[in-house]
Amino acid sequence: MRKLLIIALVVAIGALSMAGSASAQSEPVAPTRTNGPLYPILLGVGAIGGVAVYNMASYGVAGVPLLSTPVTTGAMLTARAIAQNRVYTVVSAVVGAWVLNWLYGN
Repeated sequence: MRKLLIIALVVAIGALSMAGSASAQSEPVAPTRTNGPLYPILLGVGAIGGVAVYNMASYGVAGVPLLSTPVTTGAMLTARAIAQNRVYTVVSAVVGAWVLNWLYGN
């Protein structure tokens, strides 16, 4: 019964997407505005800020890697390490995106 339900949902989604793509192709939409040169920078700062806010909401002050005081308990030390890893990962991804955007010439 589950397999039949999954197959029916996949077929329904496929039919809806095909019907939607046919009507979308008939009327092209003109772009309303262009993004300025600061758009990639604002996206990156927003991503980094979002991670910082999430870390603060999850772990409190221990979630901010550079502002938190050294913590001696094991649980908070692990939370701090996770928060630092999250920040470093997103910052490196954002910097990589900025470099590729610069290389692309946009």
